Amino acid sequence: MEYWYLWLILAVLIVAFIFGSFKASESSKKRRAQMKKQMEYFDHLKMLKKDYKDFDCEKIEQYDNQTLLEGVAFYVQSFLETFDDIQMKKEFEKLNTPLKYIYTVNYLFEDSAEGGLRQFFQLNGNQLCSLVCPAVDEIFENEELSAVVKKEWEMFDEDSDVSIDYEKIDSLDEEFKNITEKLDFKKIGADYAIKSKNFLKIISE
Repeated sequence: MEYWYLWLILAVLIVAFIFGSFKASESSKKRRAQMKKQMEYFDHLKMLKKDYKDFDCEKIEQYDNQTLLEGVAFYVQSFLETFDDIQMKKEFEKLNTPLKYIYTVNYLFEDSAEGGLRQFFQLNGNQLCSLVCPAVDEIFENEELSAVVKKEWEMFDEDSDVSIDYEKIDSLDEEFKNITEKLDFKKIGADYAIKSKNFLKIISE
């Protein structure tokens, strides 16, 4: 047992190697999962481009109601991206109200998916945020949902006298999550799009 400390060092090295291998394996799994998620996202974008870049509102009933809300928003975004930032805002204002509402609600759900309702207000400017309350009212006709969105918007609205309360925002984010988890918002959005099909054509002057 004269060199017992050498055995101790060897044991420590073995444990470190096993732990390091485990961490490397976990890191590799995470990278693969991230890559898979990115590939799925790109495939989804390809599908939207294929199906909705030349969206035809006259054939709206033929579109999948689980992609229609996002597809119409993609159609609008494809149009807006042909302009610079200043002109883009002007072109957005010219859109028919149902197109604005569908576009806004799509980004409401997309932006809040991981960061909560607050993330929508943090990521978007007044042009979109100021539309979210009437858009939610019109499309969902859900008083509980409308109330939550309105209360949180009042805290982020620069023209409002309501100050930001992060504990209240946490609570509202949780309420928003609980309400929307029970809604098939894609189907509801699709129903609204079909009902408004006569107003979904972009007319560029």
